[in-house]
Amino acid sequence: NNYPVVLAESMVTIDMEVYQVTMDGKKSFINKKAYNDLTEDEKKKIGKKKTIVAKGELLTMDDAEAFDLGFSQKSVKDINEVLSILGYESTNIITIEESWSETFVRFLQPFLPILMLIGIGAIYTEIKAPGFGIPGIAGIICLGLVFFGQYLVGLANYTELLLLLIGVLLLGVEVFVLPGFGVAGISGLIVIAAGLVLSFQGFVIPDPSFPWEGTLLMKNLAQVLGSFMLAFIISLFMIRFVLPQISKIVKGPYLEATLSNSHVDVTMDLGVKPGDTGIAHTFLRPSGKVMINNKKIDAITQGEFIEQGTRVLIDKMEQNHVIVKPKIS
Repeated sequence: NNYPVVLAESMVTIDMEVYQVTMDGKKSFINKKAYNDLTEDEKKKIGKKKTIVAKGELLTMDDAEAFDLGFSQKSVKDINEVLSILGYESTNIITIEESWSETFVRFLQPFLPILMLIGIGAIYTEIKAPGFGIPGIAGIICLGLVFFGQYLVGLANYTELLLLLIGVLLLGVEVFVLPGFGVAGISGLIVIAAGLVLSFQGFVIPDPSFPWEGTLLMKNLAQVLGSFMLAFIISLFMIRFVLPQISKIVKGPYLEATLSNSHVDVTMDLGVKPGDTGIAHTFLRPSGKVMINNKKIDAITQGEFIEQGTRVLIDKMEQNHVIVKPKIS
């Protein structure tokens, strides 16, 4: 396209020095090597020499420099001037504006790793401290935003959304049906992780003819697994140290919310009474199971967490619930 070849090369070659020389009234561009190869007589004919690109730099230009160096025909102030130069003065201009989905995705993109971390951590916290409350809802919302954002940009489709739904259902089974973090909970997290990985790429299995797909898969796996590991660490810290303190401060509401989700019904003859002692059959967070009088029953604490195997005492039985506390020897 009749652009100066040496200048074009200097845009991508960092060690190329380029000079503008004037010889016999004509301007031209040569690199340092070509200049050094000139004879002394040829160098004497050069009227003016100017460094355009210094060593260790790439050629960059603004609009005025691009015009001066022969890379542009003219600098214009707006699209109307461009159309006038090209002879399209009467052309109707249609401006395509950014859609709400594009604006939303652009806003959401920097927060995806944080949302993923919060979502995974909140769901894990919900499993370990059952009762389906704020952590579970927050986790589903955060992961839902991640999948929805990827869906809008075309990376996530119905397959990834279905995986998210299946994962959430499995976690629901773990929380409501089979508490204790077992097969259902682990399976749910694996399914959600698979959906997250697929939502960050436009393929399922990397094509060997496209090496970058394998690299992208490994990057996505590292990102998702890293988020899972960090979320688990933070969640364990929250469960072990933060939630018990919150339980003591807001014991009433927390206990009430947990009681409403318990399946205990002491109107039936459980064969236990206040003052009976036993052991915590599961970790009480604050609800769980205790073994009293050789019977495994559902119980709840006043808000504190009790480790599995700890000696417990039935403090009282009210609102159709068995309320226990650690037994002090």
